Amino acid sequence: MNASSAAPEPLAASAPAARPRYPGAIAGWLVADLLLCALNAVLALAGLSLLLGGETQDVPMSITLAETAAHAGIALFGLFGNAALLRYRPGGAMLAKIALLFVGAGVAVSLYEIPLRLADPEATCPPDIVVAGAAIGLFLRITLNLVYFGMVRRAARFLDRLPSLPG
Repeated sequence: MNASSAAPEPLAASAPAARPRYPGAIAGWLVADLLLCALNAVLALAGLSLLLGGETQDVPMSITLAETAAHAGIALFGLFGNAALLRYRPGGAMLAKIALLFVGAGVAVSLYEIPLRLADPEATCPPDIVVAGAAIGLFLRITLNLVYFGMVRRAARFLDRLPSLPG
């Protein structure tokens, strides 16, 4: 049998399509934020233990409750959102954006807490150190989360352009 009379080979198109890969640093940011969300879960559990124990040290109970709720929201929605995006599920973008709303709530609590720390007569930390630490911390939180928001938007746009993925 010569080569011209042989049956044609099946086309390579019948092979399963390879999973797409996010362009640029999107996957790296999603993994990094997944780890940060796990850290927020630990912080939420620590806050919960303080609340259940009734000892919030020098911080009003309402602030501990608000910080714990913010950490819990970041952990819950961030872990599921990042995991979904890493599995190329478009719904993960909405969960990640909800986690960012909890980040905003946490930033608001931090801003509310600054004057309370400055007004505390028993504070052991000098006021200029409190302000500098708060400014640096807020700058880093806001900047990192703005970059993360951009990565979530890029991931969502990337997933919108893909054909439906099986399973």
